[in-house]
Amino acid sequence: MILVIQRRDEYKKTSNQEPLSLTPKHKKSSFDNQKKYAFELMRLFIHREDIFAVQVKYSNKYIYVPKYQLLTEADIQKHLEGKITLGIYTLGLDNTVKWICFDIDSQHVEKPEEARDLIYERCVQKFGSDAVRIEASGSPRNFHIWVFFTDPIEARFARAFGLKILEGVEHVELFPKQTVLTGKRLGNLVKLPFGYHKKSGRWSTMNPEGIRPCRVDITEIEAPAPKVFEERPRLEGYKGGDPNCITKIKKGVRKGERNNSGIIYASYLMNFKQLKPNHGYYLFRLWNTRNKPILSDEELRAIFEQAIKGGYIFGCGHDYVKDYCIKEGCVFA
Repeated sequence: MILVIQRRDEYKKTSNQEPLSLTPKHKKSSFDNQKKYAFELMRLFIHREDIFAVQVKYSNKYIYVPKYQLLTEADIQKHLEGKITLGIYTLGLDNTVKWICFDIDSQHVEKPEEARDLIYERCVQKFGSDAVRIEASGSPRNFHIWVFFTDPIEARFARAFGLKILEGVEHVELFPKQTVLTGKRLGNLVKLPFGYHKKSGRWSTMNPEGIRPCRVDITEIEAPAPKVFEERPRLEGYKGGDPNCITKIKKGVRKGERNNSGIIYASYLMNFKQLKPNHGYYLFRLWNTRNKPILSDEELRAIFEQAIKGGYIFGCGHDYVKDYCIKEGCVFA
């Protein structure tokens, strides 16, 4: 007998339906289901595939560390098996979202079950029950309520819908938290459902069956005008010699290093040196010929485009760069 979250019921005992993510003693029987749902989770939850985060222990606490690489179904499979715990970023690079998430934390909300039920009822009335799910997020009496959209909408409209739902409800976090990406262009993240919470030692549970994202009419909600930023003048690219980390990467890397080193090198070419795309991609393809094994054309282009869209510039102190750093004789030392 398993305890699962099923729509608005707090806990419902069932013998014929199991949560997607299970405790280890139940995990074996659900492996096929986990594998089957990896694609569906990509479709429902993942709006930004070029970056994700992994929960790790740092000192005496757990934090999420961003991974600048493509998220795959294999990564989600590891999440479902409890090998890793994934965090997913809310906003796409175009400042749109494909879901709203209400985060009810029992440390901040005095009566979390009442808040959960109220928010759920309002969401169902507004968006329909098929587009709404309650998740027991893995910490005691903590819940996420998800609303899924058929098509991505601007984050400013998503927040406006969410804030309307939260009228009169205090201390519940709303994702998306921001309406535009700034700075590192990451924004806030939410733990992907159906995974293992390393801090609490519990699995996230939610009913995955029958989810049908909804269409929304953004004209019926008032939202703040989009923020307009002054366009920055294009900077002249770096003209000096390659730092030692880039020299090392250019020699080629092994399997397991290609995605991270690829995003570093492509970002160096396109965002730091400001090369023209054709020239930059020629050098990037040349680098790939030295890798063992080489990346496919599809993988190579995806990494290259990710670097351009993300605008990343990796400094010497970045975790990925540290793996290739040789300070002695470096032009940046």
